Amino acid sequence: MKTRYTTIIAVVAMLSAVSASAQTKGQWSHQLGADIGIQLPMANYFEPFTVAVSGIPVATTVTTVLRPSFGFTASYYYRMSERFFLSASAGILMWGVDSLRYTVGNRNFNEALQKTTLSAIPVTIGMRYNFATTGLQPYVGFETGVTFFRLRSDSVTYTDYGKTRLALIPKVGVRYPIESGVDLDLNAKYLQTLGDANFSNLGINIGISYTFRELEERARKNK
Repeated sequence: MKTRYTTIIAVVAMLSAVSASAQTKGQWSHQLGADIGIQLPMANYFEPFTVAVSGIPVATTVTTVLRPSFGFTASYYYRMSERFFLSASAGILMWGVDSLRYTVGNRNFNEALQKTTLSAIPVTIGMRYNFATTGLQPYVGFETGVTFFRLRSDSVTYTDYGKTRLALIPKVGVRYPIESGVDLDLNAKYLQTLGDANFSNLGINIGISYTFRELEERARKNK
């Protein structure tokens, strides 16, 4: 698994270095974006866990039954060539928790919870490819990185429980310029974690991206 991620990061770094020289004069190089959207858990989040049964620690797997909620992501884009973009992103996703389920021996437990949330903070790098660079701009992309999960509950047993997991995030979307330097962004992202906490989520998002074109053109004129 470590080798797979090392390879992905190495490929991204190599493409960045090779493509940087392909910049077309007059095109922007830097862009900031932010989006917000509904988060739809495609599978319940589960973790290896230790619960106390009659005061005795017992290893089991706890499944967190989730409700859809919302999330926010901020991104930076660097234009490597006309259609390829390197990205760095961070965000926060949150879901409501209905209950926790786990099995000890032959007994199944379903623990209802109040005021309980599962949050995730994905920190990723990735690439995006635009099929067009003017007008309506459909694109595909891929991100990889780490996601920090945290389960917060009024239940004493599970308060402030958290884990860190590797994640893969393929995405598709479309952009449309609404004024000079500002794009409307509609996208769908599928988050898949790896390891013993196998979890997936589909995010449907809307956002805005701002291009530093005017600042770049001003800097070129001053050279």
